[in-house]
Amino acid sequence: MTTTDRPDTPVLLRGDVLNWLRPECVLRPTTSAISRRARVALQAVDLGRVTLSESFLRNVLERLVEHPAPSELDQIVMSLKGTGHQEVPSWPYTNAGEFLVPLPQERPIVSCTAAGVPGGALAVLAVEAGAEDDEDGESHQWKLIWFDRTSAMVESVVTLERGVKGPTLMALGCEEEAPLAVIHGDRLIRFDAAGRPDVREVPLFGGDSGIEVTAACLHPDTAELIIALYEDDITHVLRVRDDGVPVPLIRYPGQINNFAVGPGLIVGLGLRDIITVNLEAGQTALRDLHPYFADHPFQARSTAIVCPDGAVLVQEGRKVLRLSSDLRLVETEFLMDRSEESLSIDDFTLIRTTFFAGSSYLRVTTDEYPVP
Repeated sequence: MTTTDRPDTPVLLRGDVLNWLRPECVLRPTTSAISRRARVALQAVDLGRVTLSESFLRNVLERLVEHPAPSELDQIVMSLKGTGHQEVPSWPYTNAGEFLVPLPQERPIVSCTAAGVPGGALAVLAVEAGAEDDEDGESHQWKLIWFDRTSAMVESVVTLERGVKGPTLMALGCEEEAPLAVIHGDRLIRFDAAGRPDVREVPLFGGDSGIEVTAACLHPDTAELIIALYEDDITHVLRVRDDGVPVPLIRYPGQINNFAVGPGLIVGLGLRDIITVNLEAGQTALRDLHPYFADHPFQARSTAIVCPDGAVLVQEGRKVLRLSSDLRLVETEFLMDRSEESLSIDDFTLIRTTFFAGSSYLRVTTDEYPVP
């Protein structure tokens, strides 16, 4: 099996079993329903139709077949959420390089968002601390720092206006013709592959009270802006035409914290849940990923990428899931050698980044995604 193929035989993960048990739900599945699933899974394993990701899962399935009491179910859940991961595959992609990037600054950088940009660049949206007595953050300074990944040198720094009301968000594209945009208050700043900005006024982003713009990306086909508007526990995903008129795409029962895009596909991530919008088929899919990350500490931030072969990788901390684009199957899982803040992709280059606030530098690691 190559890393770009789904496994030859479907793999049963510990997250799949936790998905049956749903320990966090008020209304849990019945013991008989759980036992039926476990029996079917065991039969499939014995017939060679399914493989187990970890050998201890066989004992778990055998215990579930026997209609365990609630107390034993709780013990099984604890074992599934345990920290032993000796048999989980390690990150399979070939390392291509690693470098540390000192971030240019006038004041300490308190946070940043970094991602690989089509065309060989790395974009970092950073915020510098304002005055010590600034409680509202109005004197914080936002900057878009553009790096060349080959030379690991700063190509340009665009300083954004201070004191702007509204969101400041990065919107990634997937083509060199429209690689990146930044929403800053009521302005949309588009960047070309060389990092040159083009500023446009879009009053929509100022927002009304109670409405929050939580994520953005660029449409993979038209390069129009896609935004997530969050209001009353519902996210409205809108396509913003070039004339500023918003066109509704979908409604999502939750909050979307960031987007990823690939050819014909938009991926939205919330708190361990995911939505995909297949633009060619006009279909959407939803999936809760809580069970698949339940064996790892909560990181409050996750990222996703659309792979060249159409699969979706979802990363949180050390753990990475590989899902089919329709979200029907969590194909496999990987563990990286260390926790990372974000995962992005440019062509066949995977880019992992982590920001170190105390020293204000960025660690960038690149890996090669195999060409199909």
